This record gives sequence, C-alpha cells and structure tokens, in this order.
Amino acid sequence: MNIQDKLNKSPYLSLVRTSTCEIPERVKEYDSSYFVVWNNLKEQFEIHSTDNIGDTFCMSVPWKELDDRVIKMLRKNDLRNRGQKIFDEIDRHNEKLEKANKKQIQDYIKDISKEMHYHVKKAGGDKY
Repeated sequence: MNIQDKLNKSPYLSLVRTSTCEIPERVKEYDSSYFVVWNNLKEQFEIHSTDNIGDTFCMSVPWKELDDRVIKMLRKNDLRNRGQKIFDEIDRHNEKLEKANKKQIQDYIKDISKEMHYHVKKAGGDKY
C-alpha cells in the first residue's frame, strides 16, 4: 500500500517527514515499511507500516515529541526480532501479578480469620 493512499483515506493523519532528531528517517532506516504520522484527532504521533494487512497502524508514541525513545520503543516492541523475549517478559509480569494477587487473598483470609476468631471467642465465653 502506498503511504499517500493511506493518508488520503484518513485525512486526520499527516505524514511527518522529518524532525529535529530525524526520527522519521531513522524509523524508516529501522524498517523501510514504517512511517511516522501525526494523528490530529488523538493529537499524538503514531508509527504505521505499509506491510500491515488492513490498517497500517502499529503503535502510538506516548510522548509529545519525537526523540530517541521512539527508536528504543520500536526495538523493544518488535515481535520479529524480540518475539520470544517479549512473550517471556509478559509471562514473568503475569506471574508477579498472580503471586501478588494470591498474597493479597491470603492476607485478606488471614485478617477475616483473626476477626472471626475474636468474635467466636467472645460469643463462646472464652472457651477457645
């Protein structure tokens, strides 16, 4: 798909050809199918790819300016080059969340047990 064809279909997207740090050019060097646009509706930069089937959108740039962080973000999130590492990172993150959730549940049960013990002891006339 031609970049201009995509931009004609989405008039709220403006092609960014260059920037102070030459990020659009460096993005293109990283992958020739990538291009940078400014999304006027969302008021943010986005990375798109002509290799994508259907929509060309790849990712939003979470910063208001284009700088080296964009290139680092591309490299970090590139499934073609880092696919297994990304999935491993997701798995480790999910394991941490699961452990934290289990601990939170155990702490909650422990607190309820202590509270119930107090009430049972009080109701039973100190038999426990």
